[in-house]
Amino acid sequence: MDYIDFNKSSTYHKEEQEKIKEIMASKYKEKITKEIDDIPEEMIPKIYKLVHLLTKEFIDKKKHTGKRGSLKGIGKGSIIDDKLYNDAK
Repeated sequence: MDYIDFNKSSTYHKEEQEKIKEIMASKYKEKITKEIDDIPEEMIPKIYKLVHLLTKEFIDKKKHTGKRGSLKGIGKGSIIDDKLYNDAK
């Protein structure tokens, strides 16, 4: 079964897209499982490390939520050496 790029196709309704995505995900999981079953036992730890790195890289990325606080006033009361300031220019 070929990969379907929903971004290029506007003919599918949203519900149909979701249904197809679920079916495709299920089929890909089956394919991955079959591939893993064919791997020699001594290579499983290395494959696990690869899968772990991939999931950590692509799945565990969390969006930063909330607003960052302002840095206004962070330097209040600090003494800045004019020589360092001029050297930085």
